[in-house]
Amino acid sequence: MANLSTYQQKFSIIGDDAPNLSPGYAEAIYDDAGIWGGHYSLSNHLKSGIDDRLDPTPTGDVLSVFSTFSPTSSGSSVYNSCLWGGAGTDLHKLGWLGVVWYDVTNPTYSANGIPITRRHILTPMHGSHGVCDTVRWILSDGTFVNRRIIAEKTFVGWRTGSNLDGSDTFRVSLLDEDLPATIPIFRMFHPVISAGLNPHGVPVIAINQDEKASISDFLDSAFQISIQEPQDDTREIYYVDIIGGDSGSPVFVVYGSELIYIAGITQESGNAAYASNGITLVSYIASAVATLNSEHSLAGYEMNYLNVDLG
Repeated sequence: MANLSTYQQKFSIIGDDAPNLSPGYAEAIYDDAGIWGGHYSLSNHLKSGIDDRLDPTPTGDVLSVFSTFSPTSSGSSVYNSCLWGGAGTDLHKLGWLGVVWYDVTNPTYSANGIPITRRHILTPMHGSHGVCDTVRWILSDGTFVNRRIIAEKTFVGWRTGSNLDGSDTFRVSLLDEDLPATIPIFRMFHPVISAGLNPHGVPVIAINQDEKASISDFLDSAFQISIQEPQDDTREIYYVDIIGGDSGSPVFVVYGSELIYIAGITQESGNAAYASNGITLVSYIASAVATLNSEHSLAGYEMNYLNVDLG
């Protein structure tokens, strides 16, 4: 892979600015990478991953991941076939099954954890699952997969001084045994790509405490990002406000038919929310995974990145 700084000399982000380059230069980058021809940016690709699935005139319950949600009765939960007007169902096997939907030990917590290896899950620092908690996944047939958290590692090195209050940091938790192959593992962008990625303005999916897959606009890419009510009329149909209790809920972009973790909700504010940025924090997350592996003599549990080759 070429050093990303080669491309950063020409444009500051791999995102909305890319189409503003000369067509010949942009075409050379993306054609050489074998990704998308012309001056079609990664940002536009992520936009189409969601926008192309949204019906502008949907009927029925288009936001609920489940048509019946029963996290305490095995076999009773049913995934919603009308999600996004039916267009979201192709994401079920690659995405929704991987979300931690229930904390058996502390039922107050919901939808605020995702697996990043077969033994590690990412959870928020505040209001998160703790050591000895049992967390639950719901399979496509409504049956459960339970795992107990046996250790955790926080990472706060990216914040210093008076702002270091831990309220919007995340932790990596270690499970007592591997997750089965039926549970998808979420990927993030490779750290080299993350260093120059700013998907400003792309639609994102935020899973909330009511098990709804809401569409928001991603509006910033600093350490603390902003996710806000969509400006697009069609996206607006698929939006609900982030409210108290949604902390830790995962935020995704869609790459092809795969949900790619990009952030986690940390603070809500009406029609906007703030989140710790999975793009910027990916190296810290990987370090926490490596530390837990070392402390517990584990091998073969490294993170699997989405590595979009830029040439």
